[in-house]
Amino acid sequence: MTLTFLSLLTFLFTYLLISITLPFSKKYLTDIPNERSSHTKTTPSGGGLSFVIISSIAFYLQDWYSFFICLPISLLGLLDDFFNISRIIRFA
Repeated sequence: MTLTFLSLLTFLFTYLLISITLPFSKKYLTDIPNERSSHTKTTPSGGGLSFVIISSIAFYLQDWYSFFICLPISLLGLLDDFFNISRIIRFA
């Protein structure tokens, strides 16, 4: 597969997966703003999970194993969406 074709395919599948999971995110993964937030109304979170899943598959198909390095970071981001992890733990 050429890199251009794979990039386009990755974009399309990510868009499709986000549009499928958005109703779930709006119902169960909402970010309620506080005094430090940059938004003023409740917004869905967890959309990065779709990007991580599709990108990991694309990297694997290209024999790029960098997704093993990025996977712990993305899991920490997902846990932060659920449990609001402190910035010291996220930084470490």
